[in-house]
Amino acid sequence: MRVRVLTIADLHQSSRLFAQVLDAVQKHCPDVLAFVGDFLFALEDKTGLINAEDLAAQIAKLETEHIVFVRGNHEEANWSNFAYSWPHEKRPLNALYGTALEAGPLTILGFPCHTGWEEPWCDLIPKAGHVVTLDPAGSGIRPLPVDVEKWLPKTMRKLGPKGR
Repeated sequence: MRVRVLTIADLHQSSRLFAQVLDAVQKHCPDVLAFVGDFLFALEDKTGLINAEDLAAQIAKLETEHIVFVRGNHEEANWSNFAYSWPHEKRPLNALYGTALEAGPLTILGFPCHTGWEEPWCDLIPKAGHVVTLDPAGSGIRPLPVDVEKWLPKTMRKLGPKGR
């Protein structure tokens, strides 16, 4: 089975770059759309940017089977605006943080960024799995240690052979 993956890094909520993402999705028809850091923007100048709420709605509408997010150093306070604006009832919000998404034979593991403010991201990450539900009882994890040996071996054991 073949899985087509389109990765996007450093989108920074740019309307110009998002137009290119739309073109690439239409052209390549990926099975997985992976936003691998800095899809949001944490700086003051908002010229030419899509606000976090509209970006969530627009990304969620993209025609691909899986959409997944991994935190970069710009997913800070605006992450909660993005997550709360995501249409959870229509499509899962997959956020990886020491967790993995399986798409056919492909397993994508999300590593922590450890640059910037991790707590807003961790506050909404589910205690089990990778689908953000905005459930206060089931969300909110502690930031993972910088030393991957303290969390990665356990994650790899959970994944078993598919993580290899």
